[in-house]
Amino acid sequence: MVKTLSITLFALTLFRSAGCSDDARETVRTTDCGPVIQVRDPMPRLTSDAYTVVGASADGLCLSVTISATGCSSEPWRVALHTDGAVAESSPTQTTALLVFDDGVGENEMTCQAIIEETYQFDLGPYLADALPTTFSLTGTETTVEIKPE
Repeated sequence: MVKTLSITLFALTLFRSAGCSDDARETVRTTDCGPVIQVRDPMPRLTSDAYTVVGASADGLCLSVTISATGCSSEPWRVALHTDGAVAESSPTQTTALLVFDDGVGENEMTCQAIIEETYQFDLGPYLADALPTTFSLTGTETTVEIKPE
């Protein structure tokens, strides 16, 4: 009985996974700094829930971004950083990334109207290790960070 139940659950898991897109199953590598920026060329169509960048800073290749959004808590929030990998050859170089925010609330669901702030960190190392110094911009916001070699 237990063996049959285990096999059934395993088969169901495989069946559900098969219907997911590659993006949904993608694993994000993390370091001590946080999730590694996702370099994807070409960039897929990515949508984001509403948020505001409160501030951003860099400590070496570790980017910290503080965002605010409405909600009951930041616990269901998911944030990812994506780039197409392009580096504009100027002095300093210019680079961009898209911060994708999911508030964890369904499209037609209600949420609290409290404004909450949370800080997220991202490892830019795989993307920017050879492109410093750079002016790093978050697409769709007026946020830029000067990142210099250590």
